[in-house]
Amino acid sequence: MAKEKAKGIQIVPRLAWGMQGVDYQERINFDRLRRERMEKTRAGMKRRGIAAVILTTINLRYATGTRTPEWRYRGSDLGIVFAEYDPIVYLSHEAVVHNRYMTPWIKSEDIRTIPLILPGSSKEQILAQGRRMAQMIYQDLKEKKIVKEKIGIEDMVPSIRGGLEEMGVRMEAVDDLMLDVRKIKTEDEINCLKMAGAIAEKGWIEMFTQVKPGMTDNELSALGTAAMIRSGAEGPFKVSVRSGPLTGPNYTGMLTDRIVQYGDLQLCDIWGNVFCGYRTCYYRTWKVGGKPTPKEKDWYKRCYEWTVRMCNAVKPGVTTADVAKAFPKASDWGLKNEDETSVNALGHGIGVGNHDLPIIHRSVSFKHPEVLEKGMVLALEPWYGENLYGGVRLENTGVITDKGFETFYTIPIDELLVPRSSMIFEPY
Repeated sequence: MAKEKAKGIQIVPRLAWGMQGVDYQERINFDRLRRERMEKTRAGMKRRGIAAVILTTINLRYATGTRTPEWRYRGSDLGIVFAEYDPIVYLSHEAVVHNRYMTPWIKSEDIRTIPLILPGSSKEQILAQGRRMAQMIYQDLKEKKIVKEKIGIEDMVPSIRGGLEEMGVRMEAVDDLMLDVRKIKTEDEINCLKMAGAIAEKGWIEMFTQVKPGMTDNELSALGTAAMIRSGAEGPFKVSVRSGPLTGPNYTGMLTDRIVQYGDLQLCDIWGNVFCGYRTCYYRTWKVGGKPTPKEKDWYKRCYEWTVRMCNAVKPGVTTADVAKAFPKASDWGLKNEDETSVNALGHGIGVGNHDLPIIHRSVSFKHPEVLEKGMVLALEPWYGENLYGGVRLENTGVITDKGFETFYTIPIDELLVPRSSMIFEPY
């Protein structure tokens, strides 16, 4: 498929098919997706000499294809991935009933009911239930004759880990290991991320075609959210709209009830779990009514040029320090040091985690560089503006290929757009 460019930014070849499974096209191959993620997990375990890893939340889903509610107490739903045996997952009973029917890649007898631990449980309840959970895990490790070997464990319910330690289980943290395992995306993961981007763009278009002065930021967020859910977005995700003074600097991640006024700048970040566990991080900025001022045009031009420069610096084999050289400096915002820039210019991996490896920021990347590799997926996002007045934020997420950085997102960013729906006092 021919490569496509949008004003200096290369766009990844577009998906040629939709979301539902069909018999006449090879689309996202979910059997292969699950198999390859498990293989990558086990390869990472082998590198560290680990006989089993105890995983929760996104890493449990990554390694075993088991989805659990993200509101639950972290570690109350978990699983064990063994180097040599089939995985075991421990879920709340209602999830056990459904998963024994719907996840045939895990043996029915290896889907177990856990002691209930909910957010808001008392210290005594968490301690007692965690110890019961630890006993169950210990018995499974013992049956596999690996109880004396090295076991990896994520950050989770402290009493589970404490109980295992009391029984003599030798453990080490594997949060860093799973980040390393997830950093290179497979073909199917990349296609999931493309689909997530296409769904997010549905939300963007819905908002762009309906925004007008007098709406609140929340009203616009609701329109974008509803459009994405109708398109099959999984969640939880957030459509975080900010306008006017809340765009300078970026009021990160907030939902606000501010009433949008004529002439405001407005930006939004669509981020979170959008398609099959894969996430977006997708900023765009527009002007609500009226012509952009010379100052706003200058802000936008600067932010756009930074975006292009950051994207073009990404290539396989270069380091995060090399890419950070293309990032704006603290002095570009009139700040004294890079810590003050916060996320004014940021690069981060993205996949089943909103912040996967690698992280690119001038405060850390020069001293702790990492090599970029083909198959990594990055989000690159700069901001520029005037504090408590207004500002512009843009973001592209894409994959590193042999030719560099190819973005998943297609909505144009080369000029500051004014939605026609917002021009209620202007002739078209």
